[in-house]
Amino acid sequence: MKNSNASLLAAVLNSGEPGTIVLDAEAHVVFWNDWLSYVSLISQEEAKGKTLDEIFPSLKESSLLSSITKILVEKGEIKLSSPDTDGMFPFKTADNEPMILAVTIRHLSADGENHCLVQVRDRSVKAKEDKLLRQQTATLEVLADNYLISEMNTRAIIDNAMEAIITLDSQGKIESLNPAAEDIFSLQVVDVLGKGLEVLMGEPWKVNGEAFSIDKVNDCGLHLETIGKHSLSGNFHLEISICRMQVDGNNRYIMTGRDITDRKDAEARIEYMAFNDSLTDLPNRVLFRERLNQAMINSRRSGTGFSLMAMDLDYFKQVNDTFGHHVGDQFLVSMASRIKQAVRETDTVARLGGDEFAVIITNLISPERAAHVAETIVKTISQPLAIDGHEFNGSASVGVAFFPTHANDEDELMVYADRALYQAKDQGRGRYVFFEEGMAGDPN
Repeated sequence: MKNSNASLLAAVLNSGEPGTIVLDAEAHVVFWNDWLSYVSLISQEEAKGKTLDEIFPSLKESSLLSSITKILVEKGEIKLSSPDTDGMFPFKTADNEPMILAVTIRHLSADGENHCLVQVRDRSVKAKEDKLLRQQTATLEVLADNYLISEMNTRAIIDNAMEAIITLDSQGKIESLNPAAEDIFSLQVVDVLGKGLEVLMGEPWKVNGEAFSIDKVNDCGLHLETIGKHSLSGNFHLEISICRMQVDGNNRYIMTGRDITDRKDAEARIEYMAFNDSLTDLPNRVLFRERLNQAMINSRRSGTGFSLMAMDLDYFKQVNDTFGHHVGDQFLVSMASRIKQAVRETDTVARLGGDEFAVIITNLISPERAAHVAETIVKTISQPLAIDGHEFNGSASVGVAFFPTHANDEDELMVYADRALYQAKDQGRGRYVFFEEGMAGDPN
């Protein structure tokens, strides 16, 4: 079961960008996905067991390595980007140019030890697009400032640009929109003339955590990702650039922008797949361990307990073998939905692999509430289920361990929940069993 789950997780992490590295507590590589092998020409076998500066000597004494060390000690999350950060991965684009990278470093807790997750994203294409956007803005500024082309030609360029182009007066009030801006925001020029940029905001824009105002645009311009408002379809992800120029001794502003919703949705989906089961949409083993760690932290802080339930679907192999994987997958999805219905939204239901699930019930004063939930899960699972004209009577075996009564750390609590699960199976399945001292482990 564990090997199957590990293979599934590896397949998700190897499915494309971002590059994913997992480091152990000593900063040695324990996982290195296919995207990294592709861009670095270094296989996972070559990378495993080495530190990043052993793989890439140029990283010695870099901000990247110091950030990893900090995360392993202090936990949390750090984000880096090139070329703003010294000493990044020496990857090249297809044009043999240095790859522009965005790197996220975050703490992971696994098997009772500190680990570090490093995710690497290629932002070279985005950087080129940003550069083009800034060049277009700068070109328009120069043209307007120096009167090098006629007003008619300037208008033709603006009207045919694919990006939204909006001109603002010295107070930041809208003076003009190009057709692309009208499409992106679904607005008409006559409806917004003389109004502030708040008419374009899906939510208040922030600049370094502070509310946006036009006086925050300096000589270097302002570039940010934010939320725009489409008058018909609602909010969307927006990337904008605003530059300041002098016209007849007064400040004027040009804002360019584009809808980046598709890109943001793709990034969110990749992030989601790394932490959720692709079949049931439940948290996977990685996210489950994070939730378990957080439940333990919260319980120690509040003085309340929580319950961990290890759970297997009885006779699932027969369903798969008799009716095929298509029916088996539908069966798993239905069972996952039933388990979620039996608990609160604040609790966690995770699929660890195959027919193996885990449930975390938080904020418990005593084990009695956990017993009630376990009984509800067993009864809910046992209700008849029809799939493709076949009727099934589900059954689940559940092992229950309680924190802090039974164990005081994550790994021990998982072991005890598993032992109780095996007792439930030995006692005839279709039931729940609480852990007790002296229980044996997996007979196999």
